[in-house]
Amino acid sequence: MKFDNRITKAIGEWLQTNADKRDLEAGALLLLKITSNQLQYANICRRRDMATLEYQLQKHYNFRVADLTEEQLVGMVAESDRVMSKVGITENPESAEKPSESASDSIRRGRRPDHKSLPADIQHLYKDTLEYRHQMQQLHLEIRTLLKKKTPCTASDVYAFVTELLKVEKKYNAAWQKYDEYQVSK
Repeated sequence: MKFDNRITKAIGEWLQTNADKRDLEAGALLLLKITSNQLQYANICRRRDMATLEYQLQKHYNFRVADLTEEQLVGMVAESDRVMSKVGITENPESAEKPSESASDSIRRGRRPDHKSLPADIQHLYKDTLEYRHQMQQLHLEIRTLLKKKTPCTASDVYAFVTELLKVEKKYNAAWQKYDEYQVSK
């Protein structure tokens, strides 16, 4: 995906300017040019919200200098679909990976029969996995929504959501593993 290098350079210059000398309206206008989000632009200008403006511009600048390509965008979307299919959430139910039925499969990914007898911190892991799954669903929905919009989305639009989805997936898998592998001492 090619970005307008003039805007990327302008964002970089704005971010490198001393914080006390930055022009909020000019920065907000740069953000408007790259996102077309007029409501966000109006809110930043009205509230004089420099922190949000800096965060958003830095986020977009990082994506732009990362030079993400169209192929990388397709790869990120495929990775998002793989993660969601792995946990059983997909737009096409036939394509969802089925959990292994092997007896040697160490991760069960379900509530244990002895759940109520487990320590509170281990029980809480089960609840955490439900929250992580919900977060993953929301992130995947955001990605799908971006891809289905009439205006073309950029790789940087999707990058943030896929990155966050992968972070949440790691927490999800770690919580399940700890929950499933916990051994009750007798």
